[in-house]
Amino acid sequence: MKTSDFDFDLPKDSIALRPVEKRDGSRLLVLHRDGTIEHRRFADIAGYLNKGDMLLLNNTKVFPARIIAEKPSGGNIDILLVKEAGEGGIWEVMYKGRFEGMITVGNDVKAEVWMEKGQGSKKFLKFLNTEQVKDSIWEFGSMPLPPYIKRLPDNEDRQRYQTVYAEHQGSIAAPTAGLHFTGELLSKIKDKGVSVETLTLHVGIGTFKPVKAEFLSGHRMEPEYFEIKSSLEGRISKVKEAGGRLFAVGTTTTRAIEATASGHWSAV
Repeated sequence: MKTSDFDFDLPKDSIALRPVEKRDGSRLLVLHRDGTIEHRRFADIAGYLNKGDMLLLNNTKVFPARIIAEKPSGGNIDILLVKEAGEGGIWEVMYKGRFEGMITVGNDVKAEVWMEKGQGSKKFLKFLNTEQVKDSIWEFGSMPLPPYIKRLPDNEDRQRYQTVYAEHQGSIAAPTAGLHFTGELLSKIKDKGVSVETLTLHVGIGTFKPVKAEFLSGHRMEPEYFEIKSSLEGRISKVKEAGGRLFAVGTTTTRAIEATASGHWSAV
């Protein structure tokens, strides 16, 4: 399958820079199996779920992985924290250019960045004078908005670029399909007799990686951490055996259950 088969035009003025005021007020396109299309609001999604179905959510939590640091020259460097790379405040990071050396984050947090040379070279950062690194990141970091959102992140994004059921910190991008659920909508779905369950998949650097291969089979997916409880596997099986449907919210949830079902990974 060629990558170009999925090309389409998206006008810039069709890209929302801010979310709608109410999460479930966003637009919902419904494609039926006979090819007919409905245009609804997301709050209407409860009407498509039946008693005995299961709604499966990704409860990962986005952390403010984007930091603006100052170089000794006085210039700024924009850094994306990708993932922890060991103990002692070391992180794998991304940033433009080939700068290596000391930087200052916030008012007085010192850090060092460097590159590993060679094939598949990576960049790293080490925080030097903060013991509670994760707490400090929430003080000076900002949310890593997608590159097509052409504005600077702000404090509102800490709440809106996060699902209402986010629980386990580890993602550098939101599982966006879940952003439209509200607590009230999830309660309404549960009241219908739908089982609402969660797993965890931390969205990694692959979400920012463009597909450059001519054929999709040539695109290398970056590894991601995910966790599915063995008890959840059992509950999924019971829903399917009883004739219920499994609704996986978004590609991250789908990747996790497909990887587990394939037998390459096992639940814990």
